[in-house]
Amino acid sequence: MSKVTLAITVVGGLVLFSGALILVGAVAMTSFSGVYEAAVFKTLGANHARDRAHAVLRVRVLGSLAGVIRLAWRSVLTGASAGMRSNSLAHLHGRTIAGWS
Repeated sequence: MSKVTLAITVVGGLVLFSGALILVGAVAMTSFSGVYEAAVFKTLGANHARDRAHAVLRVRVLGSLAGVIRLAWRSVLTGASAGMRSNSLAHLHGRTIAGWS
């Protein structure tokens, strides 16, 4: 493995690890926020069914938002990697092909 490949692998691993830590922190804060909201709603007179419906709605909205962001990033990264592959293939063969720089 070349040094560049090793460096990219190490940085990618660190990014994934830090992303997992951020995700764990976000879930923990969401859980704490849900307990706080449930206490406020019960104080205001909400019943268990309404509290559960609110929690389900919150999770669905956040999950949908996360899915949309994931799809957008996937599209961006797929386009970027396809561009890198086409450029590297053109240089690998020592010639340029129409549309490839």
